[in-house]
Amino acid sequence: MVFIGREAELGWLREYAGADRSTPYVVYGPEGCGKTALALEAVRRFSYWYPRGVAIYLDGKARRGEDVFKSNIQLGDVLADVAGELLGRIGGAAARAAVWLLGRVVERLVERQSPSNILVIVDELFSAVGVREGAVVVKHAQELGDRHLRSLKAEAGLIPRPLAGVRIAYLVFTSEGASRRELSRHSWAHTALMWNMDKDDFRRLNEAVGGPDFATAWRLCGGNPRCLFQLAEAGWDAEKYLASISSSRGVRWVVAKAAELGLTDALKEAVENPDILAEPSGLRLARLLESRNFVVELSPAAIGGVPSRDPELGVGRLYAWQTPALRDAVARALRG
Repeated sequence: MVFIGREAELGWLREYAGADRSTPYVVYGPEGCGKTALALEAVRRFSYWYPRGVAIYLDGKARRGEDVFKSNIQLGDVLADVAGELLGRIGGAAARAAVWLLGRVVERLVERQSPSNILVIVDELFSAVGVREGAVVVKHAQELGDRHLRSLKAEAGLIPRPLAGVRIAYLVFTSEGASRRELSRHSWAHTALMWNMDKDDFRRLNEAVGGPDFATAWRLCGGNPRCLFQLAEAGWDAEKYLASISSSRGVRWVVAKAAELGLTDALKEAVENPDILAEPSGLRLARLLESRNFVVELSPAAIGGVPSRDPELGVGRLYAWQTPALRDAVARALRG
C-alpha cells in the first residue's frame, strides 16, 4: 500500500530529529490511526532528510527476531556485536533490556559511522510490556538523552567517548490511553496526540483500496485506516461490520463492567457527548474506556493538528471516541 498524506506529521518528525533532545516524546492516538505506518515512512525518508542520518525503528510486539528492528541502514553487524551483552541483561524486564540494547546500538553507530542525526522510534511499547514497565523504559530513554546532552558540554576526558556533534532523538508510539495518564505524573517525557487521517487524505485512501461509498466509510471510520480495512474485509457491508463490533468481547465487557460499576447512564451520555468524561462525574468512566482503548483524551500538543469538534463522529473538545463505529457499537450493545 502506498503511503498517503501525513505531510504535517512527517514535517514534525523531521524537525524533531533535527535538534538535540534530552526528553523523549510519547506520541499517542487511536488504535489503527497510522502511527506505525508513519514511523516506517519516517525511517524510509530519513536518508533524504539527513544524508548522514540513521533512523532505527523497534517493534515492541514483534514475534520474530528479524522483525524487531528496521532502519534506513544495515544494522546487522552492530546488533551482532551487542547481542551477547543483551543476553546477559535479559534476566530483568525484557523491555528495559531492549532499550538498553538501543542505547548500545546508538553508541556503536556513533563510534563507527559518525552520523549527523539519530532518530530512535519504539512502537507499541506499552501494549507489549504494560503501562508501568513501559514508563520505566521511557525513563531510561530520557536518561540516555540526558547523558548525551551532558557529553556535548563536557570537557575532553571528563566523560568517556563524548557523543559531540550527533543529534539523538527518542520517540515512543503508543495506542494505550492509560500510558499518557501514567506519564503525565512524571517529567520523563513529553506527550503529543496523533489523530486519524483528515478527510481529503482518507478519501484518497478509500479510493486506493476500492471503497465504493466514501460517505459511509467516513461516517463509520472518521479517518481511521484500520477501520477502513476492516470495513473492506466485511465486504463494505456497514451493517455487518457494526454488528460484528457490537457483539465483540471487548464491547460486551465494557458495557457489562459499566453496569457493574453503576456507570451505565454515564456511558449512554458519553455516547452522545464524550466531553462528559472530563467532568468529575465522568472520571471513573473515562478511566474504564481509556483502559480498553475506546476513547482518547484530546490535547493541544499534537502532531498534525487536533481534530475539530464533530458530534456525528463522536469527537468532542476534550475527549473523542477512537472511531465513530466503536461509539455506534457501544450504543447498540447498550440497547441490547
